[in-house]
Amino acid sequence: MRHAAAHTRGMANPLTPTAEEALAEWARRVDANRDQAEAYREQPAGPDFYAPAAQSFKADPHRTDEPLLDALRVLVQPGETWLDIGAGAGRYALALAVRAKELIAVDPSPGMLQALREQMADYGIANIRVVNALWPPEEPLGADVAMFSHVSYDIAAIGPFLDAMERSARRLCVAVLLARGRLCEVRLFARQPMTHTHAEGPLRWLRQQLFIAEGSEKDQKLVEAVQTMVTERDGVFAMNWDDLPVGIVTWRPPHA
Repeated sequence: MRHAAAHTRGMANPLTPTAEEALAEWARRVDANRDQAEAYREQPAGPDFYAPAAQSFKADPHRTDEPLLDALRVLVQPGETWLDIGAGAGRYALALAVRAKELIAVDPSPGMLQALREQMADYGIANIRVVNALWPPEEPLGADVAMFSHVSYDIAAIGPFLDAMERSARRLCVAVLLARGRLCEVRLFARQPMTHTHAEGPLRWLRQQLFIAEGSEKDQKLVEAVQTMVTERDGVFAMNWDDLPVGIVTWRPPHA
């Protein structure tokens, strides 16, 4: 039995997928999610999916009530350039730019980037280079640290996405959510729920996320459900006030 155990220790676990199998399964799930959404969509997809919700992603870059953001701030070293892939309206980009020498904000949504520019003006933050593009962009973007937050869900080709991210990072890669075959560090934090300044905010958000057309039969059921779920605290509205677990994953790119 000892000889058999010694032999099997050198063998791959048949229950552990290879990198290629894991990437293929990731793509299958992303494609299945897209197909399901398209099958139930009640209105055609617009040219800028996130534009209607861009204002909801604005946040004070100087806020001190978000442990996850505090952990990201600690990662910023003096004089560094950070790359935020899928920066959106700047929920993290603005706060990190305050500490970094420069922040490169990449996002394909003009609506989100307009909200980002508005906040740059509002808070006097000028060291952000805005790039309106899908990742990876046509021209390489070099930075000391490359990060993304909640943008991988719809990326079927996650392997090339991460390859480009690693090539762009000189020191560190950060994901707010994976590292394949890399020694990584994972830290978990409580994430505050999404809030809205108007009672109708959660309903508009859910219509967009569920592809439901206003005034449809499904919308009537959604309106009834939301009315029983949305509550108000201190002038803002949310469907759920429970903190949700979210993780920061960091790893060094292969060439670092």
